Amino acid sequence: MEMKKRREAGGGRVMEMKKREAGGRKVMEMKKRREAGGGRVMEMKKRREAGGGRVMEMKRREAGGGRVMEMKKRREAGGGRVMEMKKKREAGGGRVMEMKRREAGGGRVMEVKKRSGGTSRDNVW
Repeated sequence: MEMKKRREAGGGRVMEMKKREAGGRKVMEMKKRREAGGGRVMEMKKRREAGGGRVMEMKRREAGGGRVMEMKKRREAGGGRVMEMKKKREAGGGRVMEMKRREAGGGRVMEVKKRSGGTSRDNVW
């Protein structure tokens, strides 16, 4: 059973909603895409999976100034819990900040990555 809703309003806005059910597994996926003046694309994805692995995914992309903010949340229940959060941010200098957290069987690993794109502001972050 697949349900698609597609809506296009003035200015190139596309709102798309999918609902899919296959083999007892529900997937609810919602996409919002917006394109406004200046070539800005704001894209938001929400994905939900029932039964085991919950996936919530949110993307936001902006072309003006080159900012990318991406956030992923992933959670897996039962046994090896994986909670993974990624934040990716790219501002003018090409800096990327990425944060991961992983949990499995009581052992916590928290990993923070910071990368700079080789500009003169390397140590300012």
